[in-house]
Amino acid sequence: MDLIFPKVSVIITSYNNANYLSEAIQSVLEQTVRPYEIIVLDDNSSDDSFGIVQKFQKSNPEIVLGIQNSSNLGVSANRNKALGLSKGDWISFLDGDDYWEPDKLRNELDVLQNKPQVNCVFSNFSFVDQNGKDKTLWDDQGFIDGLEGEDIFSAVVARSFPKGALYRCELIKKSLLDQIGGFDEKLSLYEDFDLKIRAQRSAITSICPLPGVVYRRHSEGLSSVLARKHINALEYVYKKNFSLIRELPLSQRRDTIGKIQNILFQRRFAEMYEYYESNRIISLITSLAILILKYPKRFFVRVFHKTEACS
Repeated sequence: MDLIFPKVSVIITSYNNANYLSEAIQSVLEQTVRPYEIIVLDDNSSDDSFGIVQKFQKSNPEIVLGIQNSSNLGVSANRNKALGLSKGDWISFLDGDDYWEPDKLRNELDVLQNKPQVNCVFSNFSFVDQNGKDKTLWDDQGFIDGLEGEDIFSAVVARSFPKGALYRCELIKKSLLDQIGGFDEKLSLYEDFDLKIRAQRSAITSICPLPGVVYRRHSEGLSSVLARKHINALEYVYKKNFSLIRELPLSQRRDTIGKIQNILFQRRFAEMYEYYESNRIISLITSLAILILKYPKRFFVRVFHKTEACS
């Protein structure tokens, strides 16, 4: 007897992803378990992104809904708009420059069949460069095997997953997203990080060790954003969610806060280097003073290449 899978809405958001968008949409259409619907929201792109969306909608009208915003809403508002339009009981987001492996949904839905209490599932994934080459596995050391409960929450908060990257394109129950309020529209960076922190504090999560997503790294990604913007967004996210972090057991809380401090230190060190490279002397001195005052041990360990110690 065929298994009855729940209704899954796949939300693809795109802004000027014409070079990659066809591959993203096609990878969802070619899933071995088809989703209930594919909503593609183009955020007022200046390239031919929406023309590509229209072609897919014309050839797959029963499953693809394409919409173009009349103005650029930003990533958080765009995702929230799509979320409001979705009709499925489960949601999975996909960026317009990434794509899925053919069994992504099937593998995650199989997990749900065996664990009906679960309301979030994520899979291993792969990295490729902007040309789709040099494919490497995210978790090639078994880090995510057996990870559960507060360990997942702590790993999200401390960004201590393999290669410093969070899981992607999780399959998550829509009711959980409604409960936590969707994406924070004040954020244009780390909006997914903020959502994962809030979701994992109350989620019942399971993990599929098989790779389901292919994440494209390219020059227009987070690494191209100035360090100051990273710092502002990260400090906002941590301050906003600190009450959730305080709920951790004491030893785990101390360890997690230490890792948070290290993340912020690394970003401030990167900012200082940017000021040095651009010959902004006053900003460099100010940034250096902040580093020494806020993170004295970390700063001198970094400078003198000693074994790192927590401040």
